Amino acid sequence: AHIRDSDNLIHTYYSSDNSGKITITRFDYYAGIYSGTFFVTLYNKENPTKKAQITEGRFDVNIATLNK
Repeated sequence: AHIRDSDNLIHTYYSSDNSGKITITRFDYYAGIYSGTFFVTLYNKENPTKKAQITEGRFDVNIATLNK
């Protein structure tokens, strides 16, 4: 993830093993859409002790366009 800080600088953050959770809340078989929620703790590429948390993430993924 790329996160902009208060000084308007962009920093790169990565996840690590077991650093969050994804929950699929809906799957529409005919439309090919997965929906769900997630939370994750990310660490800064340049300074791994600096972390960012996403606590109420939400997504909708269309399988037909996922890799396009």
